[in-house]
Amino acid sequence: MKKVFIIALMLFCGMAKSQNYLSLNISEISNGQTFEFCATTYDSIVLQKEQGCNNQAIWSAINFYTQELVLQSQDVMVYIPNQSISLEITYYAQGCSINYRTFYVVIHDFDVNEPWSQDHVWKRTGTSTNLSATWGNNLSYQWSTGETYRDITVTEPGTYWVRIYNDCGELYDTIRVRDNVEVYRATVDLETNLNKTTWQVTEGQADYISEVKVYRDGLLVGTAPYEQGYYLDAIGSDNAARNYRVVGVSVEGEDCPIESYEKGTIHTTYYQDVNGNLNMTWNVPYVEEGAQGTLTYFQICKYDPSTGNLTVVDQVNAAITDYTCGVNQFDGGYAVIAAVFNDGKGVEELSFSNLTTEILGIEEDGPSTSSGTFIVYPNPAKDRVTIEGTGKAIITNALGQTILTKEIDGKATIELPRGMYFVKMKGVTRKIVVE
Repeated sequence: MKKVFIIALMLFCGMAKSQNYLSLNISEISNGQTFEFCATTYDSIVLQKEQGCNNQAIWSAINFYTQELVLQSQDVMVYIPNQSISLEITYYAQGCSINYRTFYVVIHDFDVNEPWSQDHVWKRTGTSTNLSATWGNNLSYQWSTGETYRDITVTEPGTYWVRIYNDCGELYDTIRVRDNVEVYRATVDLETNLNKTTWQVTEGQADYISEVKVYRDGLLVGTAPYEQGYYLDAIGSDNAARNYRVVGVSVEGEDCPIESYEKGTIHTTYYQDVNGNLNMTWNVPYVEEGAQGTLTYFQICKYDPSTGNLTVVDQVNAAITDYTCGVNQFDGGYAVIAAVFNDGKGVEELSFSNLTTEILGIEEDGPSTSSGTFIVYPNPAKDRVTIEGTGKAIITNALGQTILTKEIDGKATIELPRGMYFVKMKGVTRKIVVE
């Protein structure tokens, strides 16, 4: 660490008690010469003028780094305490054989602290971090990367060491650079229809990350072992779009100070119109600025749960968030929206929407209750609707959120606020509108 020094001036006779000092006579010094010493070598340094100059000569010295004047004297001898400093000393005289001379005195010490108070630093995957060693005059640096500057920039996780040294001593220290966990994709698991947060597991990270905390819309919802690579979030009947973020927990039990980027799921609303067309509307999945992956387009897909096959039906650009088609295009499968991202390396990543729930059973006008289904009227309605049928009716809004579940035996009248709703009973779903 850089120190502030005060150069005391005194007559040489005042140093009679100092037994270990260096005496420099101006007549023996060449112009431009440099003297370098370790602070532990001598107690002090004494400068002596040329004999016969009396008081006609002037000493002056400036700090080589700060350019501050630290010494000015006409004494025959001047004393410099042996402390870490670099001086440019000028000797000026009249009527002497040596009229003018400049030389340098560099005093080293090695009072150096360790560069880092912690044994590791965290960074986001794919980014760089700066490692900065202890600063000081007259210090040299040697890094494990081969660089010789005080500061270096590293992009890869690993253990780095630095050697800090000068002629008076040296210090070695190491620090570990760690990558935090990153959300690979927040999506919907097509097997379970639960929101799925995925992260990539790498061998190096497995050495220092034990588990992962998962946050949904800013709230902690659970943890999972790091090597599992995913977390399933059971959000019940609420299939709205959600944003997810993960935080790694180190083997030492501390949260990684750098959180992952935030990425969102897709939620799709489906309904079938009177012409038998399937209408789909979805959100653009949220991706935090700076996160890897650029949304390029959406795919309309058919998912077959019996085989796990996903077939692309159509494709639209990233600015479109709605689509209408005939339900026969899905041929008994499930309709799914897939957001296609490019990770910048030519690799495409998919993020899936929620599955359609028995979408092919949706009807605008169904048969009478005598056929075993149900009817809803009036449609559109003003403030209440009547349901005739037998069984459990589930009413959801346009976002897929369950508004009411009710057992019906014959007829029931229900009040609903203005909006679009879906009534499901015995595998059949009907759309109603309250104006």
